[in-house]
Amino acid sequence: MTSTNDRLQQRTFHLLGGKVSSLSIGVSPRYMITTGEAAVSVAFTVDAVALEIEGVGTYPVTFAGSRSVTVNPTDILVWSDNIAIPAPVLAALGKNSRIWLRAQATATNLRLPMNTCYMIGTSASWTGNGAYLYPSATTQDAAVTAQIDAQGALTQPVGNTTSGVNNNMRTGQSSNTGHVLPLYLRGTYTGTEKSVFVVGDSNSAGVGDPDVSPSYGSNGGTGGRGLFSRASVNVEADIQAVAMCNSGLSAALASGWLTAGGNLLRTELLKLSDIVVEAMGNNDHSTSTPAADVVARRREMWVAAKAAGCKVIAFTVPPRTISASTLTPVGNFVAGGEVDQHNAMLPAEVSAGRIDRVLNVRTYCADPDNQNIWKSPASNYVRSDGTHFKFQSSIEIAAALRTMIDGL
Repeated sequence: MTSTNDRLQQRTFHLLGGKVSSLSIGVSPRYMITTGEAAVSVAFTVDAVALEIEGVGTYPVTFAGSRSVTVNPTDILVWSDNIAIPAPVLAALGKNSRIWLRAQATATNLRLPMNTCYMIGTSASWTGNGAYLYPSATTQDAAVTAQIDAQGALTQPVGNTTSGVNNNMRTGQSSNTGHVLPLYLRGTYTGTEKSVFVVGDSNSAGVGDPDVSPSYGSNGGTGGRGLFSRASVNVEADIQAVAMCNSGLSAALASGWLTAGGNLLRTELLKLSDIVVEAMGNNDHSTSTPAADVVARRREMWVAAKAAGCKVIAFTVPPRTISASTLTPVGNFVAGGEVDQHNAMLPAEVSAGRIDRVLNVRTYCADPDNQNIWKSPASNYVRSDGTHFKFQSSIEIAAALRTMIDGL
């Protein structure tokens, strides 16, 4: 956001994971980096936020009674008041209810997190999602809340293309560099629904799914890209949403949990979670780091999750080969190498009570006769780079993960 494009408006789609007695919205200046977390460099103002319940109505959000709030770089997570939703409307909400978050923010010289440095989750492919950067000196400023308190798709603001801004709201990772302010939707469940938090890398973020056709299945398009988005909406079965917040980021390292300030936001989000799915280690093994050291790095995150009262599912590290066509394991991913030793250590972590389940992803994406290479046809299971899950890996791992989540 610049002096000439200092205003952001956005509308994002979400599915509720269950029946709730209250809803509120959180906003944070913090975002993911490969070595943990960082914060934006300047304060920004959230001018207005509203919750749109599809086909029902739009309800304004307040922060300590005010429509606007200033978020400072030193903040961690700023929560709104409980949203004033009429009792009959709130009572009618439940699992799979379709809602939209509508928001407007203003800042100058603010670099919004790019390349999924923020928590991801909503689907860019859902019709009506959108985000626009534009100059504040436009007709929209005459009534700040007119656009935010409305229903339906946003009206494209006047002047939004003056700086060639890419106005595609992105989720997951791609070459697009659109803009969206991360907002967190918090609900108080009335039943026994679960909330899931994901810690991972580019495979968690959905890089490679889809890479080329076939694109998302129906629910993949609803939930967003990647195995966790597919799992959150019950993959290709009838949609049964589970609340999920995904902090996956390309090149992320398990060691990032212990860097200075590396877990401040995620520690707060753990407090709102029932299950943590941790899928790190792949990038740590791109160097010569010993297996025991990488497992120790992951263990620090498990300790934090357990301290927050969460159950923990840990993924094994998948194969990594030269490419999808040259199925030769690279570096530490060779048979008997550090990655194999790492994966072999994980069952003992269950026995020790540090984690609750291990999901062996290689059962679903690796050759049954050679767990160090990809399942055939490899071009369905791994991107051409030999590293990132393609659609078939995502679909099969997501189905197994959802079964495991439902069983905890």
